[in-house]
Amino acid sequence: MKCKYCGKDLAFGAKFCTGCGKAAEPEEIAEVAAEITENVPSLLADDPEKTELITVDDAVDSASGIIGESVAEAAETAEAKAEEIAEDIPAPAPSLLSDDTEKTELIPAEELVDDIAESVPAPAAPAFEQPAPAPVQQPMFQTPPPQQNAAFVPPPAAPMPVPAPAPEPKKSSKVGAGRLTGAAILGFFTIIFVVALSLLTAVKFGLTGEKVGDRAKQLDSATLLSTEYDGDELAVSLYKSLGFGSVTGGKATEVNFKSFLMKTDLLDFLGDNASNYADYIIAGKGSDPSVTTDDIVDFFESNESVIKSELDHKMTKSDYKKLRSNLNADEDDTLETKLSITEIGNSAGFDLSKANLLFSYITLGVLLALVLLFLIWIVFVVDRKGRYVLGSYGSILTISGIVVLLAGLAAFAGMAVAYVLTSEVAYYILSNILLPFATIAGCIGLGELVFGIIFRAISRGLKRKAKYAERA
Repeated sequence: MKCKYCGKDLAFGAKFCTGCGKAAEPEEIAEVAAEITENVPSLLADDPEKTELITVDDAVDSASGIIGESVAEAAETAEAKAEEIAEDIPAPAPSLLSDDTEKTELIPAEELVDDIAESVPAPAAPAFEQPAPAPVQQPMFQTPPPQQNAAFVPPPAAPMPVPAPAPEPKKSSKVGAGRLTGAAILGFFTIIFVVALSLLTAVKFGLTGEKVGDRAKQLDSATLLSTEYDGDELAVSLYKSLGFGSVTGGKATEVNFKSFLMKTDLLDFLGDNASNYADYIIAGKGSDPSVTTDDIVDFFESNESVIKSELDHKMTKSDYKKLRSNLNADEDDTLETKLSITEIGNSAGFDLSKANLLFSYITLGVLLALVLLFLIWIVFVVDRKGRYVLGSYGSILTISGIVVLLAGLAAFAGMAVAYVLTSEVAYYILSNILLPFATIAGCIGLGELVFGIIFRAISRGLKRKAKYAERA
């Protein structure tokens, strides 16, 4: 039989079409029954001895059993078709009957139908056409085919996917006003400590006794004696304070006294005493270095030959005694008093005998530790934000560098300008003696200023980068 829908040849008793997959209709089954019944006359003609009459009901029942009990819906159609076929079957001819009429008997219809069904060959089953297999996607992981009679082993469970950690909320790159205020306060104190550390370091290594003595010995004696002291030139003031004219019996005048001093070892005397002052005040070395009356008298005694050659006068013991008397004539304002460490300290309001503690390595170490501590505090106050840390450091180093650099310039250039404007002996001496200190302070200040500018530039770069990131 063939499918009603697609015309595919179907096997006998098929319930579904192998071509389109639809169910076979009862009318197709009835057509098969009709084909069977149409062959009945020929079958009867072939074997007249086995011919017997069959009832319609028996034929229908037998056909239904052959076709299959599952096709109950086609029974009614097959029954009607069988009735029509039975009416058209002609009676058997007498010549076909056996000569022995006594043995002639009627064949039950049920047996007739069975004989017909056995003699009719079953329709050949159509060749099964395998539909084209659909493309199969190759699995990612190949699994071996299960073996026959092998114990079933369930496949390992796939690992549960680990959820990705939730991204942490992005912290703000800004620092509050309170933290910035705290950082500014810490920065102010840090600047004080940095400036103090820088200046004390410059004094410690720039005003040693050796450096001060060398600088004093390099002074120009003519310029030194021409400077102003107490309203007169230094040479004239010394001439009056010493009463050197009366000591030499009038042979020493204001004019030749200056020439006499220029021939002496005045600069060596000044350098040695200045070195003693510096070692005592800065390094705490030696005893009280104050220049006394005896030291001044010893200076003239060591230059007695110069006095004789320049002033044409030989100094005697009475001359030296008179010289001491002149130096101590004004007990309230003697030259010895003016050069005393104690009196200088009283005028400055500071005990110079304890000044060396200020420039000691212990003090420098304490200041350095405070600077580092404040710098670390600033890091935590600004919440360790790089651009704020570098900005604070840059401001501290820039300000302290400017202050220290100006102090170094003031120690040299300032004293020189002051000397030019006033011609005071103190400014002339200090402008030369403080040169090593000014050099060291200038280098320290310049270095701090350079690093401060670099830090501030990096901080501004990070700030611009943060703004670009926020806009993106």
